[in-house]
Amino acid sequence: MFLLVPYEVRTLTIRVPWANYLLIGLNVLFFGLLLTDHLSEEWTYQMVLTGWYAYELLGHQFLHAGLGHLLGNMAFLWVFGNALAGVMNNLLYLALYLVMGVCAAAIHLVVNGHPMIGASGAISGLLGIYLAVYPVNRIHCFYFFMIRPGWFDAPGYLLIVLWFLMNLAYAVLD
Repeated sequence: MFLLVPYEVRTLTIRVPWANYLLIGLNVLFFGLLLTDHLSEEWTYQMVLTGWYAYELLGHQFLHAGLGHLLGNMAFLWVFGNALAGVMNNLLYLALYLVMGVCAAAIHLVVNGHPMIGASGAISGLLGIYLAVYPVNRIHCFYFFMIRPGWFDAPGYLLIVLWFLMNLAYAVLD
């Protein structure tokens, strides 16, 4: 078993990244509502990406398959989203997140066509922007391999390439 979690990146922050806090809160809220059966099965199914409806193209970004899926996405969103939202207009950041998620959904529907949930597409889009803005910033990471934990720093481009390869592998093996 291998686990890799980025936990900090140092960038200039000129504003509070409230848009990122909102997105993380919405993802956690929807996960909690699903766990406690406060969302009907019919309503939840309408959020799953199966076609080209607007509520599916947006809704799938706030559903996750399990706690590990949610925590992994939110760790990357926390680290990279805060860095980006802290230097750009929060409304622009929010729009970029949603547009990236819709673009990822459209690509998924064209290439794969299977139902999909999760924020990975939107987060991957944000990682692409982060890569363009901060390619060599050091990212502090925690890892756990078998029974051995540790920490290391990696340049942004290395960690982001690993993220893309991991998500590509999941998409191809799905």
